[in-house]
Amino acid sequence: RCPKSHIRLAQRLVPEIEWREDSPEGIIETITEASFLARVQQGDMVICRTNAPLVGPAFELIRRGVKAVIVGRDIGKGLTGLLRKIEKRYSTRSLYDALRALNEYSAREVAKLIAVDKGTQAQSLQDQCETISALADGCETIEDVERKIESVFADDVQGIAFSSIHRAKGLEAERVFLLHPELLPHPMAKRDWEQQQERNLKYVAYTRAKAELYFVIPEAK
Repeated sequence: RCPKSHIRLAQRLVPEIEWREDSPEGIIETITEASFLARVQQGDMVICRTNAPLVGPAFELIRRGVKAVIVGRDIGKGLTGLLRKIEKRYSTRSLYDALRALNEYSAREVAKLIAVDKGTQAQSLQDQCETISALADGCETIEDVERKIESVFADDVQGIAFSSIHRAKGLEAERVFLLHPELLPHPMAKRDWEQQQERNLKYVAYTRAKAELYFVIPEAK
């Protein structure tokens, strides 16, 4: 049951949708990252266009003793697979070497994909590489990163659920926090069908909350 205020927001994308007669008014608010970390609590859902921005807040909450998971065990397996691929292809001997090779691989392969009009694949690969880099923060070895991946990516959601908007389809929570709303639409989405996909994702983001929707923006500098 989506609140009226959220439906009004979604009507900018899909004008024909309507709210139920018994729908609540709902809350929509823009808050900072610091306010988000202070407010988010068990049972909330945190979503973002890409996975990489989810990593830092999820582990910050874990460090504070709050249960948090990133939805998608298969995503974690994909990250581990990519990291091992880089390790094998470039014969890396340390995490530093692996991350340097990963950055080189990402820049080269993403450019290739963009050059042949494969923006969606480019988005996905860039996000994978950025997610691994984010996970590597505080790690000393490749094995540390792999353990970190295994610890946070899950399908059994407990505590606070962090999720890409893609993964959030069909999921709901009383309160939803949308991180980095400026990533909708994704800057790599150029073609008409990609732009339509971005509008679809924006619609999903706007309609996941049953009561409160928060747009989380960076702190002012």
